[in-house]
Amino acid sequence: MIAFEHRFATRIALDDRQGETTTHEEAYIVFLALLEPAPAVLAALGLGFLLANLLARRTPLKVAFNVVAIVAAVAVAMLVTTALGGATGDGAAAAGAAVAGVAVFGVVNRALLSGVLALVGAAPWQRTIADDASGRLLLLATNAAIGLLAGLAARESLAALPLALLAVVVLHFTLAGHGRARAERRKLRDIVEASTNGILVVDERGDVTSWNAACAEITGWSADEICGRPLREVRALLDAEPYEDEQTGDDRYATRIRTREGDLRWLIVVRSPLPEGGDLLLVHDDTARRTVAELRVAQLQERTRADFVAAVSHEFRTPLTSIRGFTSTLLQRDVPHDEQVRYLTIVNEQAERLGRLVDDLLDLRSVDPQTLDLLYDDVDVAALVRDEAAAFETESRRRPIGIESDAAPVVVRADRRRIEQVVANLLSNALKYSDDRSPVTLKVESGPDEVRVSVRDRGIGIAERDRERVFTPFFRAGEADVAGTGLGLAICRHIVAAHGGTIGFTSERGVGSEFFVTLPRREPG
Repeated sequence: MIAFEHRFATRIALDDRQGETTTHEEAYIVFLALLEPAPAVLAALGLGFLLANLLARRTPLKVAFNVVAIVAAVAVAMLVTTALGGATGDGAAAAGAAVAGVAVFGVVNRALLSGVLALVGAAPWQRTIADDASGRLLLLATNAAIGLLAGLAARESLAALPLALLAVVVLHFTLAGHGRARAERRKLRDIVEASTNGILVVDERGDVTSWNAACAEITGWSADEICGRPLREVRALLDAEPYEDEQTGDDRYATRIRTREGDLRWLIVVRSPLPEGGDLLLVHDDTARRTVAELRVAQLQERTRADFVAAVSHEFRTPLTSIRGFTSTLLQRDVPHDEQVRYLTIVNEQAERLGRLVDDLLDLRSVDPQTLDLLYDDVDVAALVRDEAAAFETESRRRPIGIESDAAPVVVRADRRRIEQVVANLLSNALKYSDDRSPVTLKVESGPDEVRVSVRDRGIGIAERDRERVFTPFFRAGEADVAGTGLGLAICRHIVAAHGGTIGFTSERGVGSEFFVTLPRREPG
């Protein structure tokens, strides 16, 4: 039975390379000690283990160690049993001697195993001694009890042996389940410890009961310092604060902490309830991604600033060059009166261009959607569009401008002066970027929640490569020789955004463009 049982023994891993095989030798020792003299018990256990190891095809070195270790432990156990009067006699004293002997066997066997594992570097001997101590004590007591009952029953009648065998089988499968559960717990523990994400467990009282190595690496606080503390105390210790841009709900949220060393870290936390109560928290360190994202934003802002400065410098340089050139000519040479008038006229035009540029720059700064103050009022968009069209017809020598709108008022809550500025800019661009013979059409469409204003022309259109930059400050269609600062559409975008609306366009090269604005009927917020 000893040899056969090893074919189905339960192996419990101690680490990735070493482990121990647990069988029911304590039951056999007590059982045989009650029926046979000590030498017979020693021989039976030694031969049984030798045959079991040979059947398992273990290496010669491992076979030798296993057999020597079991024989040594059984020999010590039998010496103790014999010293206490032996176990083959009658009465409680014999049963007590057998139980004492098997207890000594358990201690010696565990000490030998711990020493060898420590010698080969598999595990410290203290860890092996303490590993699942309560489970092993329970198993030893159960094995001893089964061996005791089987031996005492066999003294009266050998017919009781099958019942003893049945008890050993039941105990074996119970032990196998315990071993599998331990293996799964160990595997789970190894996975948790190897994870690069922090994993912590909070019980139903809100106390932290588990804190893996990644948590310690992220925060700088070890498991011994955190486990047992309430989660709210741990949050206070880490100076944890949520940050708004990552909030997605109670089960997934973002927080910023300060580590033990004083460094700031940004974490994504996923919280899941456990069946037995409490919660499992998975913590992902988002610091690196966020740092890279902030670096990219900073680089983009710096590039945008540099591009803006370069564009402003270019726009200022052109009129300044003209002004400087003509004034230098007037100061250094005698110029006929007619030429003086022409030169001064050019200087005046360039000065006005500089003035418009300064005004547009100030306007662009003042219409930031975050800071723009709007004076809301009921505005009839249809009437506003008709007024702007009439004004531009006068300025454009009565160039016809088509209007498509219902006769009924189309009212929104908006800042009238700012909406006039948007419509005027879109209409001005449509007229400038199309020839004098092509039509320009204004259209007002009313919906239940918003109003749409569009300006359509049949001009040069916008090249596909330029479409992403249409609302960028200082952008102008590359092939169009038209006056302007290139700030109008950027200003329009800010004004519309401040109203809670949208602005966009469709365009086809050589066919024309349509710019549109949607405005909510009610004030934002």
